[in-house]
Amino acid sequence: MVKRRKRRIYTKEECVAEAKKYRTRSEWAASSPSYAQARNNGWLGDCTRHMSTGRLKTIMDIEMEAAQKARIREANDASRWTRVANFLNIERTYGKNQDQ
Repeated sequence: MVKRRKRRIYTKEECVAEAKKYRTRSEWAASSPSYAQARNNGWLGDCTRHMSTGRLKTIMDIEMEAAQKARIREANDASRWTRVANFLNIERTYGKNQDQ
């Protein structure tokens, strides 16, 4: 009779903690059974968020870059509208002075 080893069941938090020990998915998959459970349960995205995608950027880097670009875009839009408002106020002011 063959003895089977009891398979450990990982929680999502344990899988994330285990994944943080590795830099790539392939390292994690080769070294830990938690990878298979994360894959089967659909947690790979959350567990590998810190890992390199092979394009020298992590998903977190890409998300932070996108958020930064959005903040810059919002600031530029706000300053553009401020300049327009100032221009309109100047025109109104000079227009009133010239009419008098």
